[in-house]
Amino acid sequence: FAIDPSGRFMLIANQKSDALVILRRDPDSGLLGETLQTLSIGKPSDVKFIDRAAP
Repeated sequence: FAIDPSGRFMLIANQKSDALVILRRDPDSGLLGETLQTLSIGKPSDVKFIDRAAP
């Protein structure tokens, strides 16, 4: 799993269910909220956020 830089979302890679799940997250308390989206992706294993503004 990975938490986005803003702390508002958590992405979870589920290898056995072939899914990437995006959840809402409270950046202050860390509590997870509703599932925003589930994407069907074959055996996801890693999630990274890349700063496209970086040189």
